[in-house]
Amino acid sequence: RNALERALPDPSPGTAAAHWKHFVCGAVAGVCVQIPMYPLDTLKKRMQASEHHELTMLGEARMLLRKGGFVRLYNGFGIKVAFVALNSAIFNSVYVQCRRLLHMHQ
Repeated sequence: RNALERALPDPSPGTAAAHWKHFVCGAVAGVCVQIPMYPLDTLKKRMQASEHHELTMLGEARMLLRKGGFVRLYNGFGIKVAFVALNSAIFNSVYVQCRRLLHMHQ
């Protein structure tokens, strides 16, 4: 998130674009984290819900890949990534504004 925000030019202070920069950077950062982590989270949840306690993560991944291919690891990704993008965008915007506010009063 910080690298992305540093790479983008700062818009004029007081404009709506100044707030959108942090909103968009937060959303992009959240999505970038979710892309590699979602399959691992899928496997973890399936293992937790399973009655077979001798399952391994690799064994569960093989079973999912056999049943539905690589796409099966990303079932339900659309709704999750939409939620994460919005959550990360709001969090980053509020964080940046709070940091600015607190820095002004030091």
